[in-house]
Amino acid sequence: MSHPASKATSVVLHYLSYLPLAGVTLSVFVTLKALVLQIMLVVNKGGWAWLKMHQAADLGFLQLILDDRLSAVRRQLILGAAKLANTPALIVFPCIALVCWLMGKGLQALAKGIK
Repeated sequence: MSHPASKATSVVLHYLSYLPLAGVTLSVFVTLKALVLQIMLVVNKGGWAWLKMHQAADLGFLQLILDDRLSAVRRQLILGAAKLANTPALIVFPCIALVCWLMGKGLQALAKGIK
């Protein structure tokens, strides 16, 4: 018989694994949305142009860069987020889905191993 604490830890890890698995669902949804927006962009422009993440996910926080009241640390974090927001959406969102799926399955395997 295993220890009650390990059983409790296993149950907690099992249910925590659903958070990254929910991220997979969200990433797949945003990938499909980005694919539709990419097709619309190709049709409107008449040629290929990468759809950026901020265009696909409606990241309105990028206007914060213009705020003068930000601390230096927060300003650097926002500039880093702005660089990430300019990456191609059709590359990043499937990668995020894969990472979330691996984290969720890893937590489930860990919970099963502890049990």
